[in-house]
Amino acid sequence: MGEKIVFLATAWGARYGGINSFNEDLCSALAKLLDGRYHVVCVVLDATQDEIRSAKEKGIDLIKLDPSEQQDKFEENRVYEVLKKVDECNSGKVLWWIGHDIITGRVAIKASELSNPAQCAVIHHMNYEAYISYKDGSNEEARNKIEQQREILSQAHLVFAVGPKLADSAREKINGENTVQVIELRPGLAEIEGLDYQKRFSAITYGRLDPRNDRVKQARLVVAAFGFAKSMQLDPLGHDASLTVVGLSEDNQQEEYHDILKLAESKANRAVPIHGWPYIDDRNQLFDHLRRQSVCLMVSLHEGFGLVGLEAIAAEVPLIVSKNSGLYETIDKLLGGMGTGCLTAIDLKGSMVKGSSPYRDEDVESISKALISIRKSGAKAKEDARNLKKNLGGFCTWQQTALTLAEACKIEVTDPLANVNLERWQLDVLIDGLKNSPDIIDNASRRKNQFQQIWDKMKAPSGFTQILILFGGIASGLCDNVAADRYVDWLKINPDANLYICYESGPAALARAKKLDERTLETVSGLPADAEKRMIMKEKKVLTLQDLLFEMLRDSPEIVSRIHFIPLREALTTYIIITDNDIFITPLLEIRATETLSFALAQKPVQFRLDVFTFLIYHLTMLESSNVAPELINMLKKKIKEEMNDNQ
Repeated sequence: MGEKIVFLATAWGARYGGINSFNEDLCSALAKLLDGRYHVVCVVLDATQDEIRSAKEKGIDLIKLDPSEQQDKFEENRVYEVLKKVDECNSGKVLWWIGHDIITGRVAIKASELSNPAQCAVIHHMNYEAYISYKDGSNEEARNKIEQQREILSQAHLVFAVGPKLADSAREKINGENTVQVIELRPGLAEIEGLDYQKRFSAITYGRLDPRNDRVKQARLVVAAFGFAKSMQLDPLGHDASLTVVGLSEDNQQEEYHDILKLAESKANRAVPIHGWPYIDDRNQLFDHLRRQSVCLMVSLHEGFGLVGLEAIAAEVPLIVSKNSGLYETIDKLLGGMGTGCLTAIDLKGSMVKGSSPYRDEDVESISKALISIRKSGAKAKEDARNLKKNLGGFCTWQQTALTLAEACKIEVTDPLANVNLERWQLDVLIDGLKNSPDIIDNASRRKNQFQQIWDKMKAPSGFTQILILFGGIASGLCDNVAADRYVDWLKINPDANLYICYESGPAALARAKKLDERTLETVSGLPADAEKRMIMKEKKVLTLQDLLFEMLRDSPEIVSRIHFIPLREALTTYIIITDNDIFITPLLEIRATETLSFALAQKPVQFRLDVFTFLIYHLTMLESSNVAPELINMLKKKIKEEMNDNQ
């Protein structure tokens, strides 16, 4: 039997919350990706025979521990039982122990110490320092969890974090303690089939919504806001509008349900249709309820990521979401306005004063207005939700999540992440935007012909004096001796100029090679027709250019400091050249990039197409996790956003 990757969780599926559902999806995607070459094992405190059988069908050995009084706690001293049961399940050695934050992280660390040379990774799910003060509990408990979390993350060989907000949190926690790498994991969209728009308005909020968590999760704010909206003249939500609250405490369900009914009616001054249910462990059942709703609300004061909101997007349900969430940051980062414009983001005030209301009157008004706005938008809000799912779908797949983890752990895969990232791009979005928006194009020509426009503007007096960025696709004509002379002359006559040459390297170059049609490749230039050998030789040409420039300027260290060669580890589908005032973009098709049409974007288009610039922004965003200098990415994004603002 093959080597093992072992995950530790308190339960299989959605029991006890989002960490376990995330774990199940990740394990399932990883097992499918590895296809038997490695053995995926998950150890849980308890599991039914149906769960064990279902996991086995997905290629996962699901192991349950012996019964214990603490069925929701994974105590560290159970590590010996874990080691014994994992060893019994097959003969392969363990490569990685993977735990989830403070829930199972310490057990994973201990297991790796006892089964050396196995390594340990911890997945960071929640920033206790940011949100635990909102919860009802002692300060001592809060401090213990914060310190425990820092200790666990610092002891891991590798730290994964769910989304950008938690990636920043993890880096902050291990700062000064460890140099371990922190890698962002982006959850995938659930497989939920959306339904058509329905006229009757219905809202849902769900999660672990017991009173102890209410100050952070704000379920009662949703109830109050729904009731307040129902109190308004002519009942803008509609007479039969209803709200479903999923996640009431199982042992106190009736009392909590009575409390939210009383709250809703106090705000509405009338009867309000409210459904109050306990947490639903059956995800298929939960998703079926979700996809039938007109709106979903995830309005926590703090949310490390927010799987609830991502599930709503997968179900094509309009979403009201807190701006202080990893999900909102993810959408803004990946899609910009094209994504955030398809949801309703709320900046909540809240209150931390114990014994007082967890929300403020202005929060009630904000949520009420959002509910009414979505009700009035009707089918348009539904269409926005569908577009958000479509646009986010290329970025959020569990295959990509599993690939990210596998490559970070140096687990061999047949199809590298760079290849998958290249396949996800929907070039028709960009091509359609360019072809159907003539006002956005200043001119279009073969890419090799646009090089001459750049050379002409580099001559004194230069048409641009600050930056020249060659972003991917460094053609032979951009790195020969003549080009080197031009770069040097331009840098000498413009003392503030910077040259950035960003070239596809390693896995990015090989992924690009797979997209080339070898039947169309010329060999007159001396490049081979073999696609992989061709890309390797092109990279060598770039490195030769680097040596040449540094040799030509060996007596001018100040100028050399303004030349930047940056290898790109992610494959590109769009090559970009940016000067002070111009942006040239080349959508890559199945032919040589120099023969592809390249578009010079107009400075002041009459009819602005947001999706073209947005495409460029999220195309650059994928490089933030690679070895590209962050300051360059920020500069590129700033430059493109300035163009967007100028042209609106």
